[in-house]
Amino acid sequence: MTRLTIPAALAALVLTAGGTTAGGMTAAAQAQAPAGAAAPAPARQPSPRHFGVRGPDVLVPAHDSAIARAECPAGWEPSGGGGVSGELGMFLNASSINGYLWEVSYSNETGTPAYASAYVVCSQLVHESFDSQRIYLPRHSPWTDAVTATCPQGYVPSGGGFWTDAGDALTLGTYPTYTGWHTRGVSATTDPRELSSFVVCITGAPHVIHAGAVVDLPPNGEAIARAFCPAGEEVTGGGGRASFNGTDPDHYALLMSSWIGYDGGWEVTAYNTSDIEHRNLVANVICTPAVQVGVQGASSRR
Repeated sequence: MTRLTIPAALAALVLTAGGTTAGGMTAAAQAQAPAGAAAPAPARQPSPRHFGVRGPDVLVPAHDSAIARAECPAGWEPSGGGGVSGELGMFLNASSINGYLWEVSYSNETGTPAYASAYVVCSQLVHESFDSQRIYLPRHSPWTDAVTATCPQGYVPSGGGFWTDAGDALTLGTYPTYTGWHTRGVSATTDPRELSSFVVCITGAPHVIHAGAVVDLPPNGEAIARAFCPAGEEVTGGGGRASFNGTDPDHYALLMSSWIGYDGGWEVTAYNTSDIEHRNLVANVICTPAVQVGVQGASSRR
């Protein structure tokens, strides 16, 4: 697979606003500078240690599933990731790391083909990933089950995801805990399905989980929840969860998307399949302080 180049938006972060020249001065300032005056040293700007890459759209056939991938460029590795689809009836049924790729599987529960893509947060820091045990999801609703992957002592989560063995095993939530990553799933078939969580862990750098506001999911409706990092911090990963308990046990709120949205926060989208009950949706984002000027934590894995 051809590697993606670092987006132009990332390169633009090292330029000051107002159209600076290579010498760090605006054109207007150069015109006013005395003849022979020494040009000021180029301004030093913080270089982000994390940025997001959205992979190419993949067509998911009707009543089928398909895999989409997003890849980090050379010198960067995944700290977290997820998937993106705006189509109703398109649900995440896997979201996991694979080397320097992030892979998602989408289940298309509609009668027409639809598009989806993977999303990866790329980092210059060194990470390790850890899997949970695999559990069997009970056969069909109203039963769900959950599993957690845990970071070793001294490590904290930077991102995470989950895996299922078939397109008809769906997720109600996949999100960080203080020590790992938790996923709750449901089997949409009468056959048992497997589910596991995995967590991306890091040591030596602070990572803090922030929860966004609780958002209402109306019956037979869709909603988006967001969580944001404080100023001066970068997103390393995130997830979200929908409520699942209620008096309408044959229907759930299922995750459609989980990624860094256009407004810079972690964004999750879910659809409520219940005809009668409202559900809740919450996004979680993991944040780490942005690198200081002149300080870079390069990965040693390449």
